[in-house]
Amino acid sequence: MSSQTPQELHALLDDVLCAAVRRITGGASDTPRTGQADLAHRILDSMLAATDVSMHGPKQVAALAPTGSGKTLSGLAPALLIAAVRGERTVISTESLSLQAQIVDKDAPVVASAVAEVLGLPTSQAPKTAVLKGWGNHACGARTAATLADLTGFCATGPDDLDRALPGLVRLSSVAASSTGKVGAKIGQAAMSGRAPTPRRTPGGKAAFIEVDGREYDAPAAIEALRFACGEGPEPLEHRDVHHVETAPDVWPLVSTTTDACEGAAKCPFGSACAPTKARELLADASVIVTNHKLLAIQAATGAPVVIGSKKTGPVDHLMVDECHALANIVRDTGAVTISGSRISGLARRVGKLLVDAGTVVDDGRAVADQVDVALAGAVFEHRSASKQSAVTRLGENDDPLSGVAESILTWVDAARKALPSPATISDYATAIKVRGLLANLGSLASEVGDARTHVPGVARWLETDPTMALKTSPVDVAAMIRYNLLTADVPADGDPADFDPDSFDDQEIGDGHFRVGVDGRYELSVTMMSATLPMRFAPSVGMTVQPVEYPSPFGAGHGNSSLFIPQITPGDEAALAPFGRFDTKSHPAWAAAMMTELVQANNGSALILAATTTAGKFYTAALRKALRRSGSDIEVLSQWDGPPVRILLQRWRSDHRSVMIGTRSLMTGVDAPGQTCTLVVIDRVPRAAGNPVDDARVEQIRAGAMLDRWSADRLVYVADARLLLAQAAGRLHRSSSDTGMIAVLDPRMLRNNKFSYPEPTRKMLIGAVEHMGHKLSTLTQATGWLTDYQAAGARLAAAN
Repeated sequence: MSSQTPQELHALLDDVLCAAVRRITGGASDTPRTGQADLAHRILDSMLAATDVSMHGPKQVAALAPTGSGKTLSGLAPALLIAAVRGERTVISTESLSLQAQIVDKDAPVVASAVAEVLGLPTSQAPKTAVLKGWGNHACGARTAATLADLTGFCATGPDDLDRALPGLVRLSSVAASSTGKVGAKIGQAAMSGRAPTPRRTPGGKAAFIEVDGREYDAPAAIEALRFACGEGPEPLEHRDVHHVETAPDVWPLVSTTTDACEGAAKCPFGSACAPTKARELLADASVIVTNHKLLAIQAATGAPVVIGSKKTGPVDHLMVDECHALANIVRDTGAVTISGSRISGLARRVGKLLVDAGTVVDDGRAVADQVDVALAGAVFEHRSASKQSAVTRLGENDDPLSGVAESILTWVDAARKALPSPATISDYATAIKVRGLLANLGSLASEVGDARTHVPGVARWLETDPTMALKTSPVDVAAMIRYNLLTADVPADGDPADFDPDSFDDQEIGDGHFRVGVDGRYELSVTMMSATLPMRFAPSVGMTVQPVEYPSPFGAGHGNSSLFIPQITPGDEAALAPFGRFDTKSHPAWAAAMMTELVQANNGSALILAATTTAGKFYTAALRKALRRSGSDIEVLSQWDGPPVRILLQRWRSDHRSVMIGTRSLMTGVDAPGQTCTLVVIDRVPRAAGNPVDDARVEQIRAGAMLDRWSADRLVYVADARLLLAQAAGRLHRSSSDTGMIAVLDPRMLRNNKFSYPEPTRKMLIGAVEHMGHKLSTLTQATGWLTDYQAAGARLAAAN
């Protein structure tokens, strides 16, 4: 344990913050922002409270730290300092890949160097940072070889063979780029043998695709992934992952595997070049482990020590969750279960592909799948009245739609398992991978059938008919899961050195020699959760006992020089928006599209348009392209539905400052385009989620616990979630302190005193997400005039410079 007192550690933290800020800005006298330093010291206090028995105080910090406040530095500075001084380790989790990359590649090295400078350490002794990704995020040589064999007949038996495959894959890429329709095995074999096959063009055919295991994949994207997995490019082995290649995510399974399907590097012929194994080796020397919310969610939902308490990652003292607003929903999604006939028939089909003589097991599986569909359809019919047609049927406490078929499912799963050979007896590694993965999927089905049949408090269950008949479940209240599985951890068993190293806990003894543990044998981590936006009731929703501290935005001047446009309706608008006497979301896009066109033209492009639904987004794309074409404008309109990966489209948008990007909810968060690329953000309407069983269950839970009426509880779920997403969408405008422009929310319900106004409590909650803009506009004439003046002022400034 270090000899520094808490006061001395805080003094060192100030020095580290100053050194890091000066490295980032290049200013010899620059200092951290007041809020940035305050948050860093709060975090250090919580760390000391968790690991130093002489310290008392909260072990948790929740922070609402707006974009630009420097919260990442506020977290890294105490984490890397306490690692260097006390040997304590921290896990930092992010939702977005962009923030994860920023921490690992940019921010952490700067802060680590600052720590080394302040402590007088050589660079080699600076605390290290490593990334923990899911196994399936990394390229797998064995899975890549299996796909190569299916696609081209090329036989790779080790890493060197993958290198030899690259020239043939380059030829195959060229062919695929010029082909339409299926790129079959003969074309693949010709390319790998050194010939240049003639591109295959099917008249009127669809885009080039390949077929692997009965599923179609985009051919150019799949071959690009294969080339990357075979070693093309400069990335080291540990970075051979989905985040370092520009390809569509849906083709990544062709070159990756799961932990269930992996036999382990020691037994695998490609083990000497195993990317996930290499990446995990780096964790042993890391003081800070950067991961993602999905892995945390798996641990929260299942209790498996994926990140915290894992032998592979080692002991962890502190947890930081950046972009924490998303954690609870990701845990809900991760804990969700789907039982359907289509799931069972898919498993049966995979069994058939792996067995030369499947006997009746495949047909039996299809029969069970049909039985499940019939049983679920019958349950839907029983619950649904003729007057209420819906794609969702909620289940009660005593409902068990699988009662008549559960035994058949389990019997078939058992038969399928017995029919499959043991992976250990299979000499062909490609087949062994598929068998291991299938056995794991069969096991998951068997366990989830039992879980889905029974009502459990805090878990929603329902039936869906669209797109397929299915029984679904999802946890609702995830606070207890998060609190027990993430905010505390088991102390590994005594006497097992593989599990427990007392030195890793700094020999923190309490009284009679017990480590810092509770009566349940678990110890508390210090926990920091921070985000630029936080939902209402955030702390209790994630099992925290402290309330968030709110920090000021550094973009106050930019907000003051920007405008908010919400259109007030005219008598003519009432007819367009309310053909049936009330606000109609289906009529809204046609009304909004005309307004969008005028706003985009007045701003000369440079816009991000965010739609509440995919249907509306596609409509705006077509309408805006048509209107701009008619006007003779050369402004390019891009949309997330154009075909290429969204990140490629976003790069094109950022590189052309006059272009327009159109998307839906996925672009409301995590999109950064500072400067002139995005000076107009248009949000078509409040992004309130449609009614759904999980959120309805959250409403009922709040209603019962707080004794609220239905509408008040609804505001705390549906409206609060919409407010959060609205704030995140509006936040796309200001990504640096110099950014200004307009936020346009084309939803007249957000203004008071019109026919469609939201109820005042709802309206006030929603308007609070965007009302901090300095100029408030309510007519299209005002808005286009403001944008015209804004562009003219920008042109004058550019000319002067």
